[in-house]
Amino acid sequence: MANLDFLKSDPEIVAAWDKPVEVDPLPAAKEKLLKQLDEVVASIKREPKKNITRWYKTQKGKDGASVGLNIGTKSVVGNTTGRTGNDRILRRDVFEFFSEAKEAIQAGKMDDDIRKALDGSGKTESSTATRAIDPAKVHRRNVTRYGEERAMELLETNVEKKGWDKAKVLADYKALSKE
Repeated sequence: MANLDFLKSDPEIVAAWDKPVEVDPLPAAKEKLLKQLDEVVASIKREPKKNITRWYKTQKGKDGASVGLNIGTKSVVGNTTGRTGNDRILRRDVFEFFSEAKEAIQAGKMDDDIRKALDGSGKTESSTATRAIDPAKVHRRNVTRYGEERAMELLETNVEKKGWDKAKVLADYKALSKE
């Protein structure tokens, strides 16, 4: 009978065979980001006052816009919530902003920010997602939106779930109201 040991796999080959191929996601992400960027610019040229989710947001009667760059739902830079000032520009500068962003992406200057967004850390240097939440400001917003009674219910929930200090939040809220 013939010796068929040569048919048995070498453990190193088996390990290499089963190992997934490592593909750098950056080139595909950059290509997607650039394609989306071109689509956003074309859309803004067609309808300058129309908001584009997570990319471009205007407010009626104002000359400003909030801008951001995103891969899917992950923010690379900027924030279109309008809650911070580092992402706001004048509408007339929007094309220059996106043009400079496109050049930076193509030149590799934003590779680290793109990788951080892909990793899901959300803690890129240019991202606004890392700012601390001020419980007193959240409470103020809730009072404005929902009224005092519902805001107090929401505060109680945040005390339970997030460990907020209710007395401190209310004291800080009163201080904010005086400003």
